[in-house]
Amino acid sequence: EIIASGNIVIETESSIVVGEKFFFYPESKKGLIYHAATYNKPYFIRGEYFKFVGEEKLIIDNMDFTSCDFKNPHYAIGASKSWIYKDDKDMFLGFQIKAGQDPIFYFPFMYRSYYGTGLITSLGQENGVGWFINNTYSTKGSGYDLKIMLDHYQKTGEYLGVQGNFNFFGTLNVKSALVYDRHVKYEGDIFKNFFV
Repeated sequence: EIIASGNIVIETESSIVVGEKFFFYPESKKGLIYHAATYNKPYFIRGEYFKFVGEEKLIIDNMDFTSCDFKNPHYAIGASKSWIYKDDKDMFLGFQIKAGQDPIFYFPFMYRSYYGTGLITSLGQENGVGWFINNTYSTKGSGYDLKIMLDHYQKTGEYLGVQGNFNFFGTLNVKSALVYDRHVKYEGDIFKNFFV
């Protein structure tokens, strides 16, 4: 356990963190810095406290995020509570966009994924297939990429597929897919089973 107080300065290869009180547990890589601020070029992040939960997760209370270097920035993004997962996602309670210290927009909850929501939907009409709707959900994680597809085509049928790429032990890559495809034949206004 490491405890410090006063003008704390913690410097790493990529950032500098300053604060008033510091508690750190090296074995679990968990820590807490009160009245904290950091500069990660070109952004400043300030908060009542930074709580480090391992190397991948940071919790910030009363956060301000800006590229303005004034103590009271001209503009900032703020939140009453923030959860930042390294290279993955960010979640905020009481999210606000500020001009000076005044909120311009307020959102009760905000979620930001570094990969997007993962859901892509398209709706349209083409001569060969008629009306269609395509839905694809993609997600990534430690050691896997997964894609789920669900499509409907007015003149040709449905398509359901799952596609995955899995990495085992850092060296073995396995790609797999499972697909259900139901084709129909469209003659005028009548749908007929393609396989009959």
